[in-house]
Formats: sequence, C-alpha cells, structure tokens
Amino acid sequence: IIVIDNSSYEAYTLQVLKKYSEKIEIIIANPNESKFNGAGLHNNMNFAFTHALDKGKQYALFLQDDMQFIRNITEDDLISFDKFFKANPNSAELFLCFMKTESKSHDDTMMYLDPSKQAYLRKLDSRYFAGLSDLGLFHVSRFIDLFGFLKVSLPGYKEDHQPLQKIERYNNTLAVSKGIQMGFYAYPLMLQLPLPITYKGKHRTLYL
Repeated sequence: IIVIDNSSYEAYTLQVLKKYSEKIEIIIANPNESKFNGAGLHNNMNFAFTHALDKGKQYALFLQDDMQFIRNITEDDLISFDKFFKANPNSAELFLCFMKTESKSHDDTMMYLDPSKQAYLRKLDSRYFAGLSDLGLFHVSRFIDLFGFLKVSLPGYKEDHQPLQKIERYNNTLAVSKGIQMGFYAYPLMLQLPLPITYKGKHRTLYL
C-alpha cells in the first residue's frame, strides 16, 4: 500500500498518516522531486504509474476515499486479471466496482462479455465511461504504451479549481479515440460508500 499525500494539513489525516507510517509507504507530493509528483489527483496517479514501473510492478490498483473493499483479493482473482489482459490487448484497465443502477438499462444493450469471460466490455460509443476511469486495476506498462500519461488539467479553469470529473471524462474520451476499452470485472471487489465522511468544506448530509 502506497499513500501519496498532497501536503495534508487536516489534523485527523495527519494523525492517521503518522499511525501507519511504519507499516506503509507514504510519499509527500513534491514537484521539485518529480515532474509528476505535484498537486492534484491525476498528477499523483501519473506519479504512481512511474513509481510502479520503477519497482517492476505489473499492476496498480486505485481506489478513492469514498470506497471500500468488500472482500479479499484471491489467487483466483489474480489469475482472472492475467486472463483478461492477455485476451484483450487493447484494454489497459479493469474496473473492479459494482455497476451503478443508473446505467443498467443503457448497459443491457451496450455491454457484452469479453473473450476471457472474466469481465464485460462497453461499446466505445457508449455515453458512459468505456475507455478508462480514475479507479480500478491498471496494467501499468500497457497503459503507458497505449495511452501515455493522464491529462491533469483543462484549459479555461484556474489551477486550484480544476474539475476532476471533467478531467476524468476528457481522459476517457481520449482513450476511446485511441480504441482503448476498459473491462468491468464480473466478480466485483470494491464498492462506493453511500454516505462517506467528508472534509474540506464539502456539503454534509443531515445523517452525517
């Protein structure tokens, strides 16, 4: 487990980082040390790709703070990952979450089983993410070969107000234009939490 920290200052976050600092690798984002290791989600994902390559890792798994694992990753899962990427040379990512109900009627006609029978594929003309997402399992070297590095910003926005969802959609559009197709794992491992704890001024529901 590697945590890339954007120079956090929130007290609880610092407490958690200190608690686990002897068990996991914690990297403080420092743009002076790497062209990718700066502020922002996509900058840090790019840094993670280069870090994984340097360590000789085949896969990188990304999840976010409103998600959790719902079961352990098993030996069978690892075999399934290898089967999927071997059978789909134009795929660089395997989405490991449960699918959302909002896209079900659309996906009933736009998704099909991949050749390895380990995942589903969305047709590239889908209105939902079909090429890549910000979370899931990436085949590191293949992703860089097929896509390059993630775009980290969009023109017309201030540096500290970059819309992450629009950047993610832009990267997906680029992936689709290159013929890159993301897989959706048939045996989900991760789940988005319905009411996660929020920080930094985000709206809190009455329940929270």
